[in-house]
Amino acid sequence: MYKDLTAKSLEAKNDIFAKIFNTLFFSSDETKIMPEYLTDEPTESIYTDYDGNYRNMYRDVCKKYSVQDNNQYLSLVCLGIENQT
Repeated sequence: MYKDLTAKSLEAKNDIFAKIFNTLFFSSDETKIMPEYLTDEPTESIYTDYDGNYRNMYRDVCKKYSVQDNNQYLSLVCLGIENQT
């Protein structure tokens, strides 16, 4: 349990979160996720399963990556991490 809480609190830091995604998804010459554009998002989401029933899903950490361009906000992506213990 403590191992999971330690991982969540570490991954919740924007600089660590960005490093994890940059290492996993981008090569060294590509545009990278900048920590200053990350904001916390709710970790619970609701979806409809194949039978039409509502279900909820929890993530350990969820962040929104948004950048400002010409005074307009462009939301690029919501990123989530789930630890398996």
